[in-house]
Amino acid sequence: MRNRFKTIAILALLFILLAIFWGIVGNYLLPKKSISQDKDTAGNLQDVIPILYVNDMNESLNLYEDILGFDKIDSTNDNNPVYLKCGSVIIGLSQKDETTIHDSMGQTKLIFVVDNLDQVYKSIHDKYKTINPIKERLDKKKSFALLDYDKNILVFQEEKETD
Repeated sequence: MRNRFKTIAILALLFILLAIFWGIVGNYLLPKKSISQDKDTAGNLQDVIPILYVNDMNESLNLYEDILGFDKIDSTNDNNPVYLKCGSVIIGLSQKDETTIHDSMGQTKLIFVVDNLDQVYKSIHDKYKTINPIKERLDKKKSFALLDYDKNILVFQEEKETD
């Protein structure tokens, strides 16, 4: 009976040691599941719609609709935010007021990927001051940028590499 108890105790101890060993080593051997693979979180994301806080809605709508070519789409009952769409890109403009928690404007940078950068530059440059001309970056992509009325940086770039 004593030998049987000893055997059970030894097996239990070995099992515990094996469990501890696997707990330590198993984390390194098994691949970890990334958040993008988790169907309950990032796997369900379809799009991101940035909301820009603006000081003057009419001035901002002039830039985005008349100069950049966005069209108004559905907005909330009080028209704040106003949603705009150009191609498949959607952004929102929200009028800054006394309830807005952001004290400073212009802390956002948006990158618009376009097919024909030269054409976009020409159509915008004649109507609105750009902060830099078209230039080729180190990654061989061409881009230019402008500041909107609230000092948000709008970068326009071609996705394709230049020759």
